[in-house]
Amino acid sequence: MSGSYKDYSSFPGWNDFENQKKKSKEEAAQKAETLQKAEEIGAGNKKSPSRKSNSDKSAGRKKGTSARDKLKPKKGASKKPTAEKGKSKKASLKRPSETIHADRSKHRVPPKRAVRRRRKKGAKLAKAVIARSIFFILIAAIISAALISVANDAFALTKTDTTEVMVTIPEGASTRDIAKILKDNDLIKYKWAYVFYAKMTKEDGNQKYGDFLFSYDMTYDNIMTTLKKGSFSETNPNDVRLMIPEGYEGNQIIDLLVENGLGTKEAFEEVVNSRSFGYSFIEDIPEDRSYFRMEGYLFPDTYIFSKTEGEASIIKRMIKNFDSKITIEMYDRMKELGLTLDQTITLASMIEREAGNIDDMPLISSVFHNRLNSDYKYLESDATIQYVFDERKDVISYEDTDLDDPYNTYKYAGLPPGPIASPGLAAIKAALYPADTNYYYFVARGDGTSIFSETYAQHQKNVAVASRTWNR
Repeated sequence: MSGSYKDYSSFPGWNDFENQKKKSKEEAAQKAETLQKAEEIGAGNKKSPSRKSNSDKSAGRKKGTSARDKLKPKKGASKKPTAEKGKSKKASLKRPSETIHADRSKHRVPPKRAVRRRRKKGAKLAKAVIARSIFFILIAAIISAALISVANDAFALTKTDTTEVMVTIPEGASTRDIAKILKDNDLIKYKWAYVFYAKMTKEDGNQKYGDFLFSYDMTYDNIMTTLKKGSFSETNPNDVRLMIPEGYEGNQIIDLLVENGLGTKEAFEEVVNSRSFGYSFIEDIPEDRSYFRMEGYLFPDTYIFSKTEGEASIIKRMIKNFDSKITIEMYDRMKELGLTLDQTITLASMIEREAGNIDDMPLISSVFHNRLNSDYKYLESDATIQYVFDERKDVISYEDTDLDDPYNTYKYAGLPPGPIASPGLAAIKAALYPADTNYYYFVARGDGTSIFSETYAQHQKNVAVASRTWNR
């Protein structure tokens, strides 16, 4: 029966079993040979008891169960198909490495999805670590930058602007109030740092009140020392308190500065015609401006100038003051109206020169805006003609309105080429926020007020009424 027995040669101890079997056969054969020789010598054909005994042993061995018989399958056992036998044999003869892997079935190699998940988790962890590191670095950088900025504000590490500015400290002002005034004048950047420094140096409450002259390159110590010494009139005879009136023309301002011993006319004119001090609105002034280049930008205010600071410093302080008055909201409003800064100041200067009081400014502004937004764009402002004359006239004649000059708004439509004076803050706001009216005409009375009208016929009647007040 082919395939009834399995090949057990690879079983452990099988070779020892075969050798023992072979040895037993050899011993049996040797005994048989010895018995045969004894029989030949002995009783002839009579069988030897020992041989019979041996035969009995052999027969008994045959009847017994050998080691090989134990390994044979029992009768009646179901026989598996050949393919299953081969598989069973192959499985039973596994190599050691296969057995080890089988024993480690609980520790199988993770699938690719699990590997990708672990890698993704590791990448997220790495990104989180990097993000936190960057965050802490940024925080450290911000703190360092803030400390440097505060140190520069307190100790003037990089302050180089020597321009001087006069500041008024009211009576009874606290250190906190003084810090706000100093910040409003761009002398310090951090109010809290100034108050803290004053307390740390025991200067809190030691400042005096009055008018003080500071420069933009001062340290906290310099400012506090100046405030302790007293106002400018008490400490420096070279300081001059000067009020620039609203509506003054550029040449009038220069003459006023010269009269107070603050410089020469030639030096001031050179600065006005050649310097911009880094302000874009000065750089944008047209080069062909006929009269005073910085007209409208020398802000009218009360200043304390020093006779030793120089013409350039004085002009720069006035321009800086102008720049501080024009807010972001004002620039946004200009954009809404379709006006540039130069056009806004031009319109404001006309309002400043035409109005006799602040209350009339929004009304006069409405007249100019209504005309600019209509088909009749001639503003017909007497103040623009006066600007052209070397000497001012009390009344503009009809012949004057025929003057051929771009500043003659009777002859040229729209705004004049540039400002005609230095407008104050009220006039600038009026130019940006005119009253909501239908007025197209106005005429001034002798008392500085104006009469407004919507039609030319009404205007003619108002002129007759106003003229009776001019010579009073």
